[in-house]
Amino acid sequence: NNGYVDIIPDNGFHFESSGNDIYGEWEDLNYKFIILMNDGEKFNPTLIEFGDSLKNGAGLYNHHQGGGGHRSVLDVNDDDKYEIITHTPGLPNPGAIGNFDSKPGLDIVYLDFESYVDTDYDQDLVHDSIDNCPLTTNPDQNDKDEDGIGDVCDLDDDGDGVLDTLDNCPLTTNTDQLDTDEDGTGDVCDTDDDGDGVEDSLDNCPLTANPDQADWNNNGVGDACGDPKPLSVENPTFVQNIYPNPTDDKLTVSIRRGIKIKDIYFVDFTGKLFKPQSINRTQGNLDINVSNLNEGIYILEIVSDKEVDKVKVIIER
Repeated sequence: NNGYVDIIPDNGFHFESSGNDIYGEWEDLNYKFIILMNDGEKFNPTLIEFGDSLKNGAGLYNHHQGGGGHRSVLDVNDDDKYEIITHTPGLPNPGAIGNFDSKPGLDIVYLDFESYVDTDYDQDLVHDSIDNCPLTTNPDQNDKDEDGIGDVCDLDDDGDGVLDTLDNCPLTTNTDQLDTDEDGTGDVCDTDDDGDGVEDSLDNCPLTANPDQADWNNNGVGDACGDPKPLSVENPTFVQNIYPNPTDDKLTVSIRRGIKIKDIYFVDFTGKLFKPQSINRTQGNLDINVSNLNEGIYILEIVSDKEVDKVKVIIER
């Protein structure tokens, strides 16, 4: 049962009725023969000795049971004892039917292979009545989703409703087929979901590509996935005050007298520019409506005719 072919000598079931010069006397020869058990590296000669229950037989294999046939060495009932299976083209001699225990625990079992083919169509030694793929050889009977259909003939091995030919994780349930890095392997069975070359188990942003693994504050969350380093702010030259900061919807900026303002905009952490909802200038103040901006941290850039002042602004609601 190890997948290697063992050898039974062609006359292995025949015994002389008397001793001879080669094999010794009858008492030394009686009901013994050698088979070659294959362990994958070599054939190991193994002595088989049958019990007294066959002592009166002319031989362990009766040629009158029908011509042809072949024999196999198998542990067919998983009892850690080998059985010698004799395949015959028809029913054996009725007088010889049965299992015969031998001294080392071997049995002789006669099997009609014409009937056997009818009940084990794929000939994988699993009877059709219990074979989860009766038309496809699968002696291991693997059934990943335990749906009663073996993997080798199951069109959906993981049972997630997506056919294996289309499933990006055919052996792991993933109905959503999520594939963050679009490499053809679903996230549930992909060890590098964002495809940045860093294994998910070590990646501080497993769903956002960041091969540099930058983490400015060493808190285990990468800068690329929501924990960026605060932007630096230049010392303002003409902005005197800004309030309230943090703010919700309105912001007031005091600037020095005589400064001509040409433009005002906000910049988020991605570098994207946003114009405020509205800007009103009253004397030395700029009243800025930021109700159109999402919560977060921005850099307010105020452009004069000579320079640009940058101030960090926090919007909270």
